[in-house]
Order: sequence, then structure tokens, then C-alpha cells
Amino acid sequence: MNTLHLKYAVEVERTRSITQAADNLYMAQPNLSKAIRELEDTLGITIFERTSKGVLPTKKGAEFLGYAKKILAQLDKMEALRDIGDADLRSFDLAVPYGGYIMDAFARFCNSLSTSEVRLSYREADMAEVISRVTEERSDIGLIRCRSANLNQVEHYLMQKELAFEPVWEYACVLLMARSHPLASFGAITEDSLAECVELCRETGGVWNADKTLQREKTGVRLYGCADTEALLCRIEKAYMFVPPALASTYEGTPLIQKTYSDAVRYTDLLIYPKEGKLTELSLQFIDTLYAAKNAVVFLY
Repeated sequence: MNTLHLKYAVEVERTRSITQAADNLYMAQPNLSKAIRELEDTLGITIFERTSKGVLPTKKGAEFLGYAKKILAQLDKMEALRDIGDADLRSFDLAVPYGGYIMDAFARFCNSLSTSEVRLSYREADMAEVISRVTEERSDIGLIRCRSANLNQVEHYLMQKELAFEPVWEYACVLLMARSHPLASFGAITEDSLAECVELCRETGGVWNADKTLQREKTGVRLYGCADTEALLCRIEKAYMFVPPALASTYEGTPLIQKTYSDAVRYTDLLIYPKEGKLTELSLQFIDTLYAAKNAVVFLY
């Protein structure tokens, strides 16, 4: 067994397809299939089985893959030491959902540090990816967002993943739109006002069927990956997006504006981190900044 075999198996799990995994790894499908068989023979277990939903891990396979991801994460950290060299450089990796006060917090955090002494990573990701990164210790801490009505389910899932968590803020979303939007001059916007508009929605990557059913039933535009939200809000006619509140200054000098919405769904943002892991100095500093940014906004809404 070698680390390449671990990477192969993790990629197969991620794509649920031998063919797609082989393409992503720039190798022939028969070679990847052979490598997976050799890995299974070495371990004495079946890692994957073919199902109607694709190639999925068995119970023992899922346990092995959990260990494999942690090993690969630790190897990444060791390789990072080589990149850093002898410099007294600290690093901090943050995985978060899109927008609002979280951007304010990260900007404040950056401004409080000397960039010559730290290496910061800010990753916008859906819920599933944030949980995966923190579980596998690829990110120091993360933030996830869920409907407040589903909070108990989310917390139960996090306990199963053996992650520590704490609610940061429960809030009603605001609307983000272009300053040229027909509703930009309105006061409080209602559901009826949005009837002829187009909602942009970032996929949350949740694990609850209720959320997925709601997403399938809604019209609008679903955003995946690193879609340029600002450009789309400005270029798609009558487009808008639900986001957590932020200070008005966040959008000063930009083509965007946030507006209150009378029928907004309530969401909760949760901070997550490894239960047994000790938070670094940078993690603790960011958490303090996060709560300060939230408190600065909470009194406005």
C-alpha cells in the first residue's frame, strides 16, 4: 500500500465513479480498477460496491476511507512545512458559506495581522465540503449554515461526526441585489414583490432530504462552485439572493445593495472544529473577530 492508493480510493469515493475518478487522476480506467483491487487484497476487505447510485463504499470501506483522508491531510501538512522552509510562518485555513458578516470578520482578521508572518486560506464551500474539511483536519475551523427549523438534525449529525460546534447567530436573511434592480428603491420588500424576479441560490450541500426536496421544488438559478455572484446579480435581469446580514459598509463602492425582507426564513450559522483538537492561536483570534463582526451587525437588524 502507498499514498497513491489512498488518493485513488478517496477520489473514487468523491466521484462515485471509477471512470470519472480515472479521468480526474489522468490515468486509464483499467489501471485504476487494478489499483483498487490490489488495495482491497492488501487490506483483506471490500472497499467499494457498485449500486444504482454509483460506486459506493461498504461499511468497512467507509471506515478505511475515513482513516485514509486523515492520513492524506497529515501528509499535506508535512509537505507544507517543506514549502514554508525555515521561516517563522503560521497558517490558518477557514471554510465557510457565502457572504454577510463572515466576510466582514475575515477582512478585520486580515487587517489585524502581518501578511508576512501568516498564510491565510479562505474557502467558500457548501455544508458537506466544510464538514468534510474540518473532519479531515484540512481546515482549522469551519462555519456551516442551516435553516433554524433543521438545527436539531444538523447538531445530531455533527455529534455523529465527532465535531465540536456552537451556534454563532440565528438571523433572518436579507436580500442582496444590484443597485440598478427595480426593487432597490423599495423599503421592506415582500414575497409578492419578488414574484417576477429571479432568485440565485448557492447549493448548501446538506444531508437532509427535506432541504433537498425544497431545493428541487424552487425555481431560480442554482449556483455551484466559485460562481461570480456579484457579476451574475448585476447581469441577470431582476436577480436577487438571500444572504446573512452585513454592515452597510460591506457593499460600499460596489454595484450591490442589501435590502430587508419581511418574509425571510430564519437561518443559523454554526462554528465547527475537531472535538479533540486544540484550537490554534489564529483560530481563537478569528473566532473573537467573528463574534465582534456579528455583534456589530446584530443591533442593526
